Amino acid sequence: MNFILENWEVISTIIFGALTMFFGARFQAAKKAIKETTDVMIELRDALEDDKVTEDEMHEIIDEAEEALEAWKLVFKKAAK
Repeated sequence: MNFILENWEVISTIIFGALTMFFGARFQAAKKAIKETTDVMIELRDALEDDKVTEDEMHEIIDEAEEALEAWKLVFKKAAK
């Protein structure tokens, strides 16, 4: 997990490139979904820095994860059309 949190920028760039090739015309939706997923990773990294997660941090993580999930739903909904 530390590898992912420490290298999230590189990992998200690789994922972004692969998704751009896959989704093509759905580029904007995929871009938003990746941004939201990156926001989740940032919240996780920040919360885990002190090796404990407070209730407020957990709520922030959940909120960001819900936004990311909704963004990914839009990507795949558009892909199914």
